Amino acid sequence: MRSYNNALKPFVCPFYYSYSGYQVDYLLGDNPLKMSYMVGYGPRYLRRIHHRGSSLPSIGVHPGKIQCHAGFGVMNSQSPNPNVIVGAIVGGPDQHDRFLDE
Repeated sequence: MRSYNNALKPFVCPFYYSYSGYQVDYLLGDNPLKMSYMVGYGPRYLRRIHHRGSSLPSIGVHPGKIQCHAGFGVMNSQSPNPNVIVGAIVGGPDQHDRFLDE
């Protein structure tokens, strides 16, 4: 069992304090998929998140306007998103710890 120490410990119920630490560990890659749900954290994180700013080309690469219907081609692409939004937290897995990065 891992021990979590910080200034909040005396003010938080021990169960919730410990549980929250495990949740953070899970989020950052201590899970069955060994994958971080925080974009840009660790060696393995999600590359195809559902986020317009991440999935569409940047203004520097594509200075013209991209209409809504044109975004579906990018959304359905099998390539990683062109923009990595470091620090974004992605919705987690299903009840069986599965998550499709698509």
